[in-house]
Amino acid sequence: MVSVLEGDSEPAIIAAIERNNVDLFLFAAAMGGKTILREEDFTGVIGKPWWPNYLVEPCFREETLESRIRGIREGIEQRKLPPLLKFGPSAVPKNLRTHLLNSGFVAINHDPPGMAMRLDGVGEERPLPLDLRIERVGDDAGLREWLSFFTLFEFDMFKVLMESPEVRLYLGRIDGVAIGTSMMFLSAGVAGLYQVEVSPEHRRRGIGTAMTLSPMEDACQLGYRTAVLQASKLGEPVYRKIGFKSYFRYNYCHPKGCTFARFMAA
Repeated sequence: MVSVLEGDSEPAIIAAIERNNVDLFLFAAAMGGKTILREEDFTGVIGKPWWPNYLVEPCFREETLESRIRGIREGIEQRKLPPLLKFGPSAVPKNLRTHLLNSGFVAINHDPPGMAMRLDGVGEERPLPLDLRIERVGDDAGLREWLSFFTLFEFDMFKVLMESPEVRLYLGRIDGVAIGTSMMFLSAGVAGLYQVEVSPEHRRRGIGTAMTLSPMEDACQLGYRTAVLQASKLGEPVYRKIGFKSYFRYNYCHPKGCTFARFMAA
């Protein structure tokens, strides 16, 4: 039985966008045998030397806020915690970003929107670029082609993910050559869309749109009613044109001098 988000209120959609994203990190880490940290007021995932590596779900009490931020900063500096604290509107307190910036953290120049769209009508006929063929990845050879678009993804982890019912990977081809990817993760009652990539020489031809719509159509057939995603600067106008709406923007913060690159290189 598919668990589907029934309501379409803004708070419900915002919660589902955030939950699907966090669930992906936790699911991938668990499937890949990575480290999951569960503290009273945050969750951490360490996939080093691969992905994912984040601190998420911050929920700090006011009376211990400054000491907890200081402890987290020290944990990151000592490389005991992943370097990036990622959070959306569910973070506590609401002005957490300000507290972090006043306590030795810096915000990276990346505030992607959390977006969502109802799947009503997404199954209607939408013409693909004439020479594009989209397939679902289901074997090692296809997975290696899919992974060739990324640098921090581990084959063994994604092989397990590929074989799980919660995840679907998609590969776009032109004349048999892989030119685009996308990924769907089913959780929190919604279909999360991730890793929409198109080779630079094939952009601005509608291929990114097609790679987004293909998993959305599958989600609709599975009974899901809402698709969610986190948009890059390049992808945001594409998703808005499809019909996605922005509900909030994520924050990414790290202690000054403790960059993601430094964490990965240590």
